[in-house]
Amino acid sequence: MASRPDAPHLPRSAPIEAYGKGGFAFADMSHRGSLLCLPEAIWAWPVAKPEEIDFTPYWKKPILENEE
Repeated sequence: MASRPDAPHLPRSAPIEAYGKGGFAFADMSHRGSLLCLPEAIWAWPVAKPEEIDFTPYWKKPILENEE
């Protein structure tokens, strides 16, 4: 999710109405940069490239093995 609990966010879902030129329009607002859109909120997200995403918390979860 966003890096800080007080990071800029919209505390509800909203459709993305337009995008381009490095930004998005939604809920009568606009935002330049990345967004993390979840069912409960839309967060400003400081990620510009896929390699900047930290998957470490998810790698630590146990992996289910196939039952034989």
